[in-house]
Amino acid sequence: MNNSFEFDFLKDEICRAYGKPVKNPSDFEGLASAIENAVAQPVSVSTLKRLWGYVTYGSDPRNSTLDILSRYVGRADYRTLCLELQQTSSFFDAEKVISSDLKKGAVIEIGWMPDRTVRLEYIGQKSYIVKKSLNSKLKEGDIIETAQFIKGQPLFIGSVLRNGQQLQSYVAGKSKGLTKLTVN
Repeated sequence: MNNSFEFDFLKDEICRAYGKPVKNPSDFEGLASAIENAVAQPVSVSTLKRLWGYVTYGSDPRNSTLDILSRYVGRADYRTLCLELQQTSSFFDAEKVISSDLKKGAVIEIGWMPDRTVRLEYIGQKSYIVKKSLNSKLKEGDIIETAQFIKGQPLFIGSVLRNGQQLQSYVAGKSKGLTKLTVN
């Protein structure tokens, strides 16, 4: 469950609604407070930490928790969110790399039109450090966060950290998608 497309989508939507990625204890505390203020129902800090994989826990989240989180991002409940994704989405076959499948230190090289190339090193928790950047707005040393790379599709980067400063979200290959995707 915790690795399902719908669940990952929900977590990305939560971070977007919250306005920043959730990575440390104070982020989880702030998010718990924001959720309770927005939907008048609490979700504990420890539950949020488990859902984001900050601490390990063996079971899937309760439906009631998923419903509260779905309401935080403007859906009636989790089932509605899942149905919405099914109706507006479709399955397709593509070359892809899933962040959670990688080991720390894996190197990914991506490219997009017209002549952009970026080399990334996986540092864990869906995060990468930019090791080399040619003709891209991403800079060496930037830390980005993304769940997956799909050749032929745009790359949506929810978080870009540059010199300790959080930048806006970023999309690479907006019109034609990624044209290069290799893993070393």
